[in-house]
Amino acid sequence: MALGNTYNNNTGRDEPFSPTVYSPYRLNNGESKLDPTCITFSFWKNSLKIGICPRRQTGNPEEVSFDMDAGVFVHLNHTKARILAEELKRFIADPEGCSGCGVPSGKQGIITFHSGADFGCTNPVVCIRKVDDTGHPDASFAYEIKANDYYFSIRNYKEGSDFSKEFDSYRYLELYQILTLLEEYYKAQTQAVAATVAYQQCYPLDRIQTRLNAVAEKLGLEIYNGGNRRGGFSSNSNFFNRSNGNGGSSSSTSTTAAFEQASIDDIY
Repeated sequence: MALGNTYNNNTGRDEPFSPTVYSPYRLNNGESKLDPTCITFSFWKNSLKIGICPRRQTGNPEEVSFDMDAGVFVHLNHTKARILAEELKRFIADPEGCSGCGVPSGKQGIITFHSGADFGCTNPVVCIRKVDDTGHPDASFAYEIKANDYYFSIRNYKEGSDFSKEFDSYRYLELYQILTLLEEYYKAQTQAVAATVAYQQCYPLDRIQTRLNAVAEKLGLEIYNGGNRRGGFSSNSNFFNRSNGNGGSSSSTSTTAAFEQASIDDIY
């Protein structure tokens, strides 16, 4: 996982920092006769960004690199990503019957899956278009899936060249990789895993707080004891169980407040 710029480039200065996270999932077909392109995936502000970028014309036929600034991109939220995943499943099951399926992105973007027949080639095609107000493409790039005889496994291996290659099981491997990424993205957007990780962090944080409390006690500082040291609930912290009539604590809180607002330099 790679991060983008480490500075805050958001429009609003008060907004939290939102880095671009680049996925190592990248498909490239620089030798395609249709469009020598690659597909890239990245994440920004809870959206999935998919781009198709052209191969650089370097003059060296052996050098394969892609121009990431000249690509065509779409942004999907979790709902659009799930719809696209469902359409991709239908397409894999019946490329000819479901050719041209996909989802719109914003007001001018669209990503679709096509059978090779739509583009005059043999393999399936992923296409991203930017369209005008009438629906005609302003810009587009296509990615021809590497299929048929590219990905394979080894079977019946004995030694040397005595083995067979299995191609047919992996002819749509790149489409399945796209499907995996779409599904992982929209599932991750539930934040369920993030919530459980954040909850579990309360235990190591509690140990840190215990050590800070010990330091505070040695320095003679009064510490807040609203709950027990294992993060449990203390009835003393309940507003209705406090001893004095006005709902406040009978002990002085000036030292406690000072400790809660102190910096690490103040503590040491």
